[in-house]
Amino acid sequence: MFSKLNLRSKMLLSILSVVVIAFTLTIGLVSNKANSIVKKEAFDKTEQIAFRYSGELKEDIEEAMDAARILAHSYEAILMGKKQPERELLDNSLRRILEKSPKFSGIWVMVDPKTIFTKHYSPWFHREGSSIVAAPTIESVAYEASLSNEFYTLPKRLGKEVLIEPYEDPDLHSLMTTATVPIVYKGRCIGVVGIDIVLEGLTEMVTKIRPYGTGVASLISNAGKYVAHPDKERVGKDIGATKLLRKAKQAIENGEIFTMISYSETLKTDVYRVFVPSYIGNSDTPWSFSVEIPMERVLQESREMTYSCIITGIISVLLAAIVIFLVSGTIVKPIKIAVAGLKDIAEGEGDLTMRLEVKSRDEIGELAIWFNTFIEKLQGIITEISENANVVAGSSTDLSAIAVQISSGAENTAVRANTVATATEEMTTNLNNVAAAMEQSTTNTGMVAAAAEEMTSTINEIAKNTEMATHVTDKAVQKAKSASSKMSELEEAAITISKVTEVINEISEQTNLLALNATIEAARAGEAGKGFAVVANEIKELANQTAKATLDIKNQIEGVQKTTTTAVKEIDETSAVIDGVNDIVTIIAAAVEEQSTAITEIVANISQVSQGISEVNENINQSSAVAGEISQEITQVNSETSEISSGIGQVNLSATKLNEMSAKLSAIVGMFKV
Repeated sequence: MFSKLNLRSKMLLSILSVVVIAFTLTIGLVSNKANSIVKKEAFDKTEQIAFRYSGELKEDIEEAMDAARILAHSYEAILMGKKQPERELLDNSLRRILEKSPKFSGIWVMVDPKTIFTKHYSPWFHREGSSIVAAPTIESVAYEASLSNEFYTLPKRLGKEVLIEPYEDPDLHSLMTTATVPIVYKGRCIGVVGIDIVLEGLTEMVTKIRPYGTGVASLISNAGKYVAHPDKERVGKDIGATKLLRKAKQAIENGEIFTMISYSETLKTDVYRVFVPSYIGNSDTPWSFSVEIPMERVLQESREMTYSCIITGIISVLLAAIVIFLVSGTIVKPIKIAVAGLKDIAEGEGDLTMRLEVKSRDEIGELAIWFNTFIEKLQGIITEISENANVVAGSSTDLSAIAVQISSGAENTAVRANTVATATEEMTTNLNNVAAAMEQSTTNTGMVAAAAEEMTSTINEIAKNTEMATHVTDKAVQKAKSASSKMSELEEAAITISKVTEVINEISEQTNLLALNATIEAARAGEAGKGFAVVANEIKELANQTAKATLDIKNQIEGVQKTTTTAVKEIDETSAVIDGVNDIVTIIAAAVEEQSTAITEIVANISQVSQGISEVNENINQSSAVAGEISQEITQVNSETSEISSGIGQVNLSATKLNEMSAKLSAIVGMFKV
């Protein structure tokens, strides 16, 4: 799928994918980090809020504890003095403190007997409406009964300040607590000072505390009971028994900070809750101030930051997409131009004059430079191919014409060779006839000799033989003349064959020259001319063979001419001899009486004639053999001429194919504009 996209889409998809992944990871990391930071800040802030409000809430209780501590120290000072104070004076001081401290509900002192006074001292002042009522414990029995109360036993036993666990006053029906301070003299606890405080005001205070606008606050005693809570139904009740709350109560008891994330029944959502210890005076039983913040509110800032990051990321991705789109356009545009140029070269008009404009020195500019270089080289190659195609076309046309000319010459040579062969056969036949006549002349001459020898016996036989000799000599003269005529014709035929061989030799030389030119043109054509070069080489070989055969024929014809000339001369001589014989026979016929005296000369002459006839016969036989050889050579010339015609046909076919190839090459080259 990705491979089918165009370059701009690939760039957009690839880069935007990286950008989106990078932004997603960044937003995720930033959001996670922001979430952690916001959580930490919110948790720290919540803890600070808890400590701050814890300090504000404990001020009233702290004030009561301070007042009780001062009273305890004052009683210790009294014990150090030598004078016994007046009970009324001490009571008045207690009343005065209660009057000046409207937040105090009551104030009391329990001093053991035989310490400050002989009897016990246990005054108690408390409010009833707007009045302050005194309710001292006067009776010893009542005092002793109160000694078992934890208000007294706990601080006395511990020897430390104690903030009593909240309790509900049966008369006021209000939740209260008491700040107690032991009176220690000489290392022994002799009494306890206590100030009672109504805790309803704390509930009103925590109700007004709204951390982050939606959170809630509460005050919890050391025993894990709500001292103050916006939900008044929970005041005085245990905070809970879940696993986390049990851990929280343990932390409260130990005076430790504790945090937890849990579901809030009050807010009906998950909250972050922190418990911070709130020490009152020098008490070892700290209370805890708890703040609950909805996690929704805690993470609100983180979510807002995440949303801002997401919006920023989306805007950044869109801007990046626009930038990438524009930049990719500048990158892709020259590539598209190059592609369009190559497409035009491949499918269109093949405009090789087109060049890309180089506008930069980056990879795109380098692409344009090398594209232009490639097109320039391609243009040069196509131009050279076009020129070579024209040359090949012209050469193939010339070669075809030459092949036609050679073929025509070969056909003429074949016709002439056939004519020479026919003439040679006729000459051979005539020579055979001459040879037969010469043999007959030889026989007749023998007979004349025999008759001449017998001339002495009878004149009649001589006359008869003379007549026969006359007849034979006449016939010999005719045969000699015929042989001389045939030999003249043979000489003329030999001359004609010589001229034909010269023509064939010229044609073979011209063919050889054309084959050489064709080889040169094939070499120029390169790979396309290899086949043509082979054909041209074959033509050259055939031309060389033709020239060699023609030379052999010429040499043979020259031999025939020489032999024919000699034969003609000898036949002329034979004709002259036969004429002489005829004259002799005439003389013999005219003067039989002279036969006796001339018989010896006649016999000698006849012997001489017989010898000449034998020589003529031998020459004729040689001429017949030469004529046979000429016939064979002419047949060989005819065969080689046929081979030349066949080779020329192949050359013509190759030239036609080469012409077609050059036409196709020209058509292909014509597709390009150079």
